[in-house]
This record gives sequence, structure tokens and C-alpha cells, in this order.
Amino acid sequence: MELTVRIVSVSELKESTFTTRQGETKLLSKRLFIINDGYDEIACEMLGDKAKTYATPLAM
Repeated sequence: MELTVRIVSVSELKESTFTTRQGETKLLSKRLFIINDGYDEIACEMLGDKAKTYATPLAM
């Protein structure tokens, strides 16, 4: 199923560290999006390098 949605809001980039089961410390980058399909609002997360390099659209 496909949906046509509009981005309602985009949060600032948030970065936090976490420890894997192997004991490694890693950095988690994420950005929260709120999208709307005309009926419902949906919260989504973008993770990793995509979240770091995402350019916020000029017209929101």
C-alpha cells in the first residue's frame, strides 16, 4: 500500500551513545518526523547517516 503524505514537522538531530552486547560503545543518531496523510498523523524516525545528512526543506 502506498500513501501520499506531507511532512508536518522535523526535529533537530539527536545523538546518544549506547553499549552493544559485545561491550562496544556506539553513537546513535536520530531525527523525528511527523507526517500527515490527510486523516492521520504518524510519528517516524530516521536513523544513522541519513539522519545526519538530512537537509530540512525550506518550505514547511
